[in-house]
Amino acid sequence: MTTKASSDESLNAHPVKALVGCCGWVARDLLAMNKHIYCAKPITRTSAEARRVKAAVLSSKVTTKASIQDSRSSPARATTELLLSGAIDPIREVHFWTGTHGPSGLGRPKEVQIPPEGMNWDQWCGPSPLRPYHKIYHYGNWRPWWDFGTGNLGDVACHALHVFHDELDMGAPDWVAANACQSFSLAGTVANSKCASIPNYVQWHFPACGKHPELMAYYYDGGLQPLDEDSLSSPSRSECSVARAAPSGPAVPVSLTGCACQPVTRGIT
Repeated sequence: MTTKASSDESLNAHPVKALVGCCGWVARDLLAMNKHIYCAKPITRTSAEARRVKAAVLSSKVTTKASIQDSRSSPARATTELLLSGAIDPIREVHFWTGTHGPSGLGRPKEVQIPPEGMNWDQWCGPSPLRPYHKIYHYGNWRPWWDFGTGNLGDVACHALHVFHDELDMGAPDWVAANACQSFSLAGTVANSKCASIPNYVQWHFPACGKHPELMAYYYDGGLQPLDEDSLSSPSRSECSVARAAPSGPAVPVSLTGCACQPVTRGIT
C-alpha cells in the first residue's frame, strides 16, 4: 500500500485499514510521504507505537482523522453539550461495560495449518510476531490476540470512552490496573496470557485537571458490570456507559447508554 502511495503523485489522501499492529506503521509511512490519512481505530497496539504516531502527526503538515464512528452521532453531540454546558455536576467516575464480541480466552494452537491460497501470511502479520498460520487467527478473530489486536477495549470501548476524553480533560492516566494478565474460558483458566480473557476489568486514574476533579474510568466486558449500585445496572442492555457526578451532585447518575441492536449509538438519556 505505502509503495503504491509513494509512486502515485495523484493520490494525496489515503484511508488506513489493516490489523491494529499494522495501522500505526502504515500511517507513519504515509505521513512521511506527506499524505493525508483517515486511519482506522484504535490506530496502534501499544503505548510506544501511539507515541511514535503522535510525534509523526505533530511534525507533519497534513490532515489526519481517526475513524471513531460515534464522534458525530446525535447522542455523542448531546453528551458533549451536557458535559460542557455545566448542566451536570463535576464527574468523578465513568463506567463502560459491554458483552463479548467474539471468541476469547483461547489457548495457543499447536497445529500448524496452511494459509489460504494466494495469502501472504508473512505480510499479513506485518510487524507483529510471525506466528505459524492457523484459522484461529484468520479470518476475523485476530482482535483478542495481543500479538495482533487490543481485544474489546480497543475494538469497542474507544467508541464510547472518547466522548468523555476531551470534554473532561482526561489527558493521560497516572496509573492503570487490569486483570487481563490471565485468560479465562467457560472451561476454566487457560494457561495463556497472549489472548484476551472472556471477562476483563480495567481501571484508569486521572489526576484533577483545571475545573475537573480527579476521575476514575472503569471498563468491564464479558458479562462483568459495576457491582456497587443497582442503579448502574441495565439488565435489558448488553452495552452501556454511566457517568457519575461528584458526591455533591445529584443522587441519580446520568446514564449514557447504547442498545445492543445499535452498539455504536451512545449518548446521555
